[in-house]
Amino acid sequence: MLLIITAIVVYPVETANILALFSHQGLSHNLVYLPYIQELANRGHNITIITNYPIEHPNINNLSLKGSMPIINNKKNISNVEGNSMNEIQLSINVIWSFYDRGKIYENIFSVDSVKTLLNSPFKFDLLITEHFNSELFLGFVLKFNIPFILLSSCNLLPWNQHAAGQPYSLATIPSTLTGLGTQMKFYSRIKNTISHTIQLIGFKLLCRTRDEAIIKRKLGVEISLDQLILNASLIMVNTHFTIFEPKPLVPAVVEIGGIHIMPIKPLPIIIFFRNTKKNILICLYSGSMCLNIIDMEMINCSSQIVIQLLVILPFFQDAFCANILGVFPIEALSHQIIFDSYMSELHRRGHNVTVYSHYPDLASEQYKRIQISNVSSVLDPSYVTMEHMYSPSISNNYKHMFHIVSNGESYTQSDALRQLYDQPEDVYDLIVTETCNTDLYLALIERFKAPFIAWTTSPLFVWSADRMGASTHPAYIPVLMTKYGPQMNFVERTYNTLLRLIAFHKYYTGSSISSQEIASKRYKNASQLDQLVLRTSLLFVNTYHALWGSRPLPQNVVEVGGLHVKPSTPLEEDIQKYIDEAEDGVIYFCMGSLLRGETFSPEKRQMFLNVFNKIPQRVLWKWEGELPGKPSNVMIRKWMPQRDILAHPNVKLFISHGGLLGTTEAVYEGVPILSMPIFGDQMTNIKAVVSKGAAEMMNYGDLNEDEIFKKITSMITDPKYRQKAKELSEAFRDRPMSPLETAVYWTEYVIRHKGAPQLRSAAVGMPWYQYYLIDVLVVILLTVTTIFVLLYCLMFKVLLRLLNRKSKQKKS
Repeated sequence: MLLIITAIVVYPVETANILALFSHQGLSHNLVYLPYIQELANRGHNITIITNYPIEHPNINNLSLKGSMPIINNKKNISNVEGNSMNEIQLSINVIWSFYDRGKIYENIFSVDSVKTLLNSPFKFDLLITEHFNSELFLGFVLKFNIPFILLSSCNLLPWNQHAAGQPYSLATIPSTLTGLGTQMKFYSRIKNTISHTIQLIGFKLLCRTRDEAIIKRKLGVEISLDQLILNASLIMVNTHFTIFEPKPLVPAVVEIGGIHIMPIKPLPIIIFFRNTKKNILICLYSGSMCLNIIDMEMINCSSQIVIQLLVILPFFQDAFCANILGVFPIEALSHQIIFDSYMSELHRRGHNVTVYSHYPDLASEQYKRIQISNVSSVLDPSYVTMEHMYSPSISNNYKHMFHIVSNGESYTQSDALRQLYDQPEDVYDLIVTETCNTDLYLALIERFKAPFIAWTTSPLFVWSADRMGASTHPAYIPVLMTKYGPQMNFVERTYNTLLRLIAFHKYYTGSSISSQEIASKRYKNASQLDQLVLRTSLLFVNTYHALWGSRPLPQNVVEVGGLHVKPSTPLEEDIQKYIDEAEDGVIYFCMGSLLRGETFSPEKRQMFLNVFNKIPQRVLWKWEGELPGKPSNVMIRKWMPQRDILAHPNVKLFISHGGLLGTTEAVYEGVPILSMPIFGDQMTNIKAVVSKGAAEMMNYGDLNEDEIFKKITSMITDPKYRQKAKELSEAFRDRPMSPLETAVYWTEYVIRHKGAPQLRSAAVGMPWYQYYLIDVLVVILLTVTTIFVLLYCLMFKVLLRLLNRKSKQKKS
C-alpha cells in the first residue's frame, strides 16, 4: 500500500521538499498518516511536518503544536454520550456544529513560533500533504507557498471531500458518512440521506469555511475564497477499502488506502492475571483514542470460568494456482483481437489453461488452445469497409455500422465450434471472458457453465456498458461516445449530449438487444434474459486510461487497462530502418488502421495527399494495399507496416491516422503528435481526447482540401509545442503503479480467487433509473414543500379575510 501511494506523489524517484500539516489532536487520526509520512522520509524526501505527534527521523523537521491548543474531548467517558439517540438529520446538524465549534482552536497554529518563522521564510516546497476533516486552514499554506496539495481523510469520504475531488454524490446508493445508513436504502432512507448530505455540505460551507476564511484573513492578511481554492486538490486519499465499505464509483483523483496504518506485527508482552475469585475474566472495551472508557469489573456477571486462549496468526501464503479460462471473442476486427491476444497470452504464461474462440486463431503469440469460430463469409468484407461507405457525420449511421455485425451472430452460434463448446460439461471452466461492446449474445455461456464472467470493451465506455456496471454516465460532463464533445460543454452541448445519451440506449436496444435475445432464445437451451445475465458481470475491462481520456467516476469492477497491447519495440526490417534513419528531415507515418484500407480513398482525396507529400521535405511511410499511381519519390508504401515499432523510432515526427484506439494509444505512448481524420465509431472521441491535451489536430474527412492538409502537416512538424505536449502526455500515460497488462492479470486472478468477486458489485447495479437519480425523492420533497406553502397561503388568506370581515363589521356598527 505504501509503495503505491508513494509512487503517486513523485515519479520518477527524486527528492522533494514536502510540507505536511496534521493539526487534529486525535491520535487515531494521526496513526493513519504517520506511516505514510515516515515512508516518504525513508524514500529520501525532505519532510517538514506541523503536528501534535512529532516523528523522529533524520529527514523530518518537526514543528510541534503540543501545548498550543487546549485539549478538547481527550478523555470523554462513554456514559456522556450514552442514550443520546439521534436520527440521521439531527446527527448531521449536531456534527456540523461540533466541527464548527471545535475547529476554532486551529487558529492557534498561526501563533506557534516555529510556524510563524516558516511562514515568513523564503523556503520553497514542492507539495503539501494534509488532513481534510473539520478545517481548511491548510489552504492558507497552499496560498503562501503556491504549491499543489494532497488531501487525506482518516474516515470515509465526507461531503466536502467529495466536492474537492469532483467525486459525484450517488445518494441513492452511497450513504453519507456521518449517518448510520447502509447501501441498500429504501425510499424513506434515501430521503434522509439526501437531506443529511445537503445539511452537511451546506453547513460546512456556511460555518466551517466562513470561519476559516476569516482566520486566514486575520492571520495572513489575505482575502480568499476557499470554495474555489479547494477545487485545486491534486488527489485525496481515503482510509477505506471497497471490501469493507462497499464498492462505489470513484474518480481517479480519489484513492482508497484503507489499512495503511497496519504495520508488521510485534511480539505481545505476556501478562499473567491472577484473581482469587471465580470470576477470573478481564474484558477490555476499546472506544477509540478520544474516549477513555472506565468499566467496573463488578458489572460483569460470569457463572463459569472462561479460558482465554492465545491465537497465533500465521502469515497466509497463497500458492500459485491454475484456472481453466474460456475466451469468446466474436467481433471480426483484427485490432480487437490484438488486445485480447496480449491479455490471454499473458494468462497462459502465468500457468492458466486458456481456450480461445475467435476469427483469428493464427494471431496468438503464445501456444494456448485456439479455435476458429466460423468459416462463414465475413460481414466486414472489403466492399463494405471502405472510406466513403464508412464515413458519415451522422451518429445514427455510426450505430448502424456498429450493430451490422450482430446480424451474423446467428450463423456463428450454428458453427460447429460453438455448438461443440455449448455441449461441454458445465463445470469445465473457472472463468469466462468475452467482449460485450455491441452484443450480449454470448452471455448465454455464463448460464451454461456456471462460471464467473469478465467483460471487455476495446473502446472507451459506451453508455450501456457503463450503466450495467453502476458507472456514472452523467451527460453534464461525460460526453456520449462518438460525439465531438469534450467534458467542458456549454448549455446547448449538454442538452444535445443528454438527448444523444437517450438515443444511444434506444439504438442499442433496437439494434442489438432485441436481435441478440431472439438468437439466444432460439439457439441456446433454457436461455435466460440477457439483460438479467449481464448484471452478473464480475468485472469490466475498458481500453482507456484517465491520463488521456479524462477523469470520470468508475466503480471498482470497472478497470482501465488502456495500453495493454503495447509491447516493447523490436528491431525494424532493414529497409524500413534504413529509410527512417536516413531521413534528414524526419518521417511521417500514414496509416488508416487494420480495418480501413488506404486504397479505398477517393481519387480526389488520394491526389490531395500525393500533392502535399510532393511539396514537403519529410519522408512518408504509407500503409497502402495496392498500386499507387503518381507516388512521389519521398513516399514508401507497404501493404502492412510494423506500426508499433515505427512509432517508437525517434525520427518519426508525425502520425497521420483515422484515430483508431490502438494506433492512438501507441502514438501517445511514444510521444508522437497525431493528425487525424476520424471516419466512424469511437475515432472521433479518441482523437478529441488527444486534441484536448494539445498533442493532436483533426481534419474533417468530408471536406478535406489540399491547403488545410499542407498547413497542418507543416505546422505540426515545425512548431515544437506539439512534440512537447505529446511527450508530456506520454509521461502521464506511462506513469502507473502497475503496467496495464499486470493490472488486467491481477484483477482476473482476483475474480477467480474470490469466486466471482461479488464484493466488487456496486449497489447501483440493476437499480431502477428513477431511484438512481432520486427522481422519486425529489418529487416527494417538491410536493411536501409545495403543500406547506399552499397551506400557509390558505391560512394567511383565511386570517386576512377574517380581519377584513371584522373591520367591515366595525364600520357598519
